[in-house]
Amino acid sequence: MSHSKDFSQNINSSILLKMLEAGDSFISGNDIANCLNISRVSIWSHLEQLRREGFTFEAVRNRGYRLLTQPSVIHPDLLAAYLKLNNIELPLIYLNETDSTNSEVERQMTYQTQTPFVVISSKQTKGRGRHGRSWYSEDSGNVYISFGFKPDLPPSLIKSFTPWVAAQLCHHLNREFKLSIQLKWPNDLIFKGKKISGMLAESHIDADHIRDLIFGIGLNINGNPKTWPQELQQIGTSMEAITNASFNINKMSASVIFYIMESYDLFIKNQWQAYLPSLWSKYDFLYDKHVEGFHGTVPIKGTAKGLSDTGALKLLQENGTLLLLDIGEISFSAPIKIS
Repeated sequence: MSHSKDFSQNINSSILLKMLEAGDSFISGNDIANCLNISRVSIWSHLEQLRREGFTFEAVRNRGYRLLTQPSVIHPDLLAAYLKLNNIELPLIYLNETDSTNSEVERQMTYQTQTPFVVISSKQTKGRGRHGRSWYSEDSGNVYISFGFKPDLPPSLIKSFTPWVAAQLCHHLNREFKLSIQLKWPNDLIFKGKKISGMLAESHIDADHIRDLIFGIGLNINGNPKTWPQELQQIGTSMEAITNASFNINKMSASVIFYIMESYDLFIKNQWQAYLPSLWSKYDFLYDKHVEGFHGTVPIKGTAKGLSDTGALKLLQENGTLLLLDIGEISFSAPIKIS
């Protein structure tokens, strides 16, 4: 059964935040109780609930408690604690399961939910990608996150948003988690040659500005590709499958939310255009590779030569002509032909 939860104020989350702040050190029950203005008995009761939900704690007389292990799937209270640790304060809706996090954001927009806000789920039944493709979203080791924004920007900028966010996210995930992720234009994160993430931006546009912007990302963190459909195993993977190491899914999800919010802030302040081409070039999976696809219904091929300052793909054709291709103007062959 799906359920949603807005957990801006939550005792379990506040207890977990205190323990995350303490790190490997103990924190006394008295200190937690005084900070949260609740009793020691109440602290014990909440810790028992968290134990049933997959946490383990060490308790030592006269020293207090410390957090030993965390759940391996999204836990809304723990995610909220990690967000607070990153000084992120925004409405966040968690669903065990949904049709599509982008669709849920769209519904929340009609309910006048305060923007910006985030919807996160461990499973989608009707996940979708670009060009109307479906997105397999059955693996609870992965995560699906969508944002609702009201940016009030010129419609022409929508095509630049996804490459900018992808570049920022790739850069920061590599730095924080010691990874070697690459970028495949316009919106895929590639790990050891296989896709680990895709992104989808959808907008409602009035005559002269973007009214609503919905941005979704699926990230394959600890998923098991052996359980996926055969065709996806050929092109996709997860971080755990590549590294043989499990990642802290709640910490990484909080980092993804933080980096996307930071990227959005830079974007609406127009502090992105000078940095996009050089940032993208550090991780460009397609650079100098021969690619084939379709420009509308016309076959097109050439050599990828990086990005323009607006996020368009520079494609050098065999006749020497350089084409600038915006998102939506080219669909790569499936699977993409690269040589």
